[in-house]
Amino acid sequence: MKFDVLLVVLPTITHQETAPITIDEGNTRTLLCVASGNPKPLITWFRDNNNVQEDADNSNFTITRAKRTDAGKYRCVAAVNAPGLATNTAEYTVDVTVRCK
Repeated sequence: MKFDVLLVVLPTITHQETAPITIDEGNTRTLLCVASGNPKPLITWFRDNNNVQEDADNSNFTITRAKRTDAGKYRCVAAVNAPGLATNTAEYTVDVTVRCK
């Protein structure tokens, strides 16, 4: 009889923004969210509680050509989901302000 063992490691965010961010209108800025865990965490970004990115291959979120409507509260959620187990998450929030020209 053969058994497969899956070692589940709860997600941890290892690199993140540490302070509120100000972006000049028209500029580009990448928000960091690097997470570890097993299986590999799925990273989802929210702006003001609306899902803006869910990408298994890109954990960071880029604001391109920032405009006023890009300002808000951004939240990165790292989730590990193993078959038969509950989803475990880690998250952090960063405030983004867009400075108009």
